[in-house]
Amino acid sequence: MRPLAQTRLVVCAPPEYWAREGMPQEPEALREHQCLILRSSGGTLLDRWTFDKNGERRTIDMKTHLFSDDRTWLAEAACAGGGVIRMADLNLNRYLSSGLLVPVLTDWEALEAPTIFAAYTPSQRRSKLVRVFLDFLVEVFAEIESERIPPPGSAMPRVPKPDWFGRTHGRHSAYDARRRKSVG
Repeated sequence: MRPLAQTRLVVCAPPEYWAREGMPQEPEALREHQCLILRSSGGTLLDRWTFDKNGERRTIDMKTHLFSDDRTWLAEAACAGGGVIRMADLNLNRYLSSGLLVPVLTDWEALEAPTIFAAYTPSQRRSKLVRVFLDFLVEVFAEIESERIPPPGSAMPRVPKPDWFGRTHGRHSAYDARRRKSVG
């Protein structure tokens, strides 16, 4: 596997929503907003949002009446005034650059952003076609990185695998609560 890009999670909503409901200044204020929640491809509801700022970590369990595993549908629902979303910046670039969605809490890093990898079998490592394709992907993601909003950092950080990764059902928040009980 070869890492191609480290996504960043962005919390955003349309400007009309923020004007009507107010922009949160702290992660906990998101509890007062209608948040649209992403469900992982494995079926886990990603309702636990974790933020970091200067080593201070805050974890918020979100409540929602609306969730989907379709990122485009969630982004469109947010743009239509449906609420706040937290999604990978690469999925939202056109919405952010056009002003359809406005990010908040940009001084906080939203943790658990997925890394994009190119995966191939060890036997394909020597293939000229695979190497050319990987070089192409590296160029494409370098161009995407240069156009990122907000501007990119200096290097692709290594991000640990989220606790919810590989789960096939349930709520991320409920899984963590059960895990803490059994450890404590």
